[in-house]
Amino acid sequence: MAELVASNGVPFHALSGDAAKGYADALARRNAMRHQLCHALPDVYQCALERHYIAALWLGNWDLCNVFMENIGVWRDKNDLPYAMSLDFDACLHLGFQGLTKDKSYDAAVGQRNAVPSLPALTSTFRRDAADFSAALAPNSLTDLSQFPYGDQYAPFVRRLKGLACEASNKTVQDELKNPVGVRALAAEMAYRLGRISALDIRPWAQSAHAVARAGDAACGASPGAAAACCEPDALVTRLLARRDHLVERLGGTWAAQTWAHMYDTRARAVDARQAPFLCAGRR
Repeated sequence: MAELVASNGVPFHALSGDAAKGYADALARRNAMRHQLCHALPDVYQCALERHYIAALWLGNWDLCNVFMENIGVWRDKNDLPYAMSLDFDACLHLGFQGLTKDKSYDAAVGQRNAVPSLPALTSTFRRDAADFSAALAPNSLTDLSQFPYGDQYAPFVRRLKGLACEASNKTVQDELKNPVGVRALAAEMAYRLGRISALDIRPWAQSAHAVARAGDAACGASPGAAAACCEPDALVTRLLARRDHLVERLGGTWAAQTWAHMYDTRARAVDARQAPFLCAGRR
């Protein structure tokens, strides 16, 4: 890929003809290998990736994993503990691509991929009705790849979640929770994390998002409130809480979260400590 760009003297999106096809074929092979690498990760790393994926569902992040399968990665810290980090949150909440709101950027999301011959063809469909930031999440939202513009890139994140039975009995849930790095434990942990976030905690975030949207309206000369109206703080808090509640339900509900916290008390207290600076900031 680097050689094709260098030999043609143009960025990858400006390649054409055989060079564009060669680049697209190479990128498709590289992404296929990245899928395999994700599948080969130990379960503790799968959990790290899945935490970010579930957070992306809550925030409506369209760009967790872009066309190059970037924006997210995993590593071991100095204590040999696994971590994941994601970046680029421009397409969260009501925002989609190219500075447009999600409901107005469906064509841009689909068209920008088709307009670049050096990118491999998509193997998944992005539903037009998914181009929004609704208060409700569909029953299959944990694993539905058609809710993202580049859904096929998200396949490694939903592989284990596909086996999560939302209607499992309490006994089954307790048995599955005995595996600390199993998908049931990961889901219950995320239900616990999300359940601790209140309207009081969210409000400062919502107010900041509204301020950014107003500044963006002014900078691009848009009609007053064009983007800011989508991020009105009270409405945004209500929407985020509704999405959180739907997501917690999909992850097993509050009972599973409380059971996980009881079984893994040390881990739960570590989560509390990690979240405290962010949650307490909104309560002072």
